[in-house]
Amino acid sequence: MDEDALDIPLTHVNQLNSLGEAPIHIAAWKGSVTDLSWLLENGADVNQPSEFKMTPLHYAYMGDKPENIKVLLKAGANQTARTEMGLLPAGGTTAEALRAEKNRY
Repeated sequence: MDEDALDIPLTHVNQLNSLGEAPIHIAAWKGSVTDLSWLLENGADVNQPSEFKMTPLHYAYMGDKPENIKVLLKAGANQTARTEMGLLPAGGTTAEALRAEKNRY
């Protein structure tokens, strides 16, 4: 998982940071399958929306993490959830748009 994310003490697995992201968003985007699985096994919400209504599945596509995508889908991730901009998690142009959007910050 991202080292910076580990510096923030968690009180629960669905705790949000200042950007409205839960640990599962960061794990889906940058973490390993092990990180993601641990969060899911310990009560993380597989469909937790971020501030901009991005789910962990959006983050996994944005981070180009196919193994994390598989874990999320197996855990019941909503494939039809749309972001605030109306983007779906999957699809060539959508995945590219999500990566471009994240790179803006």
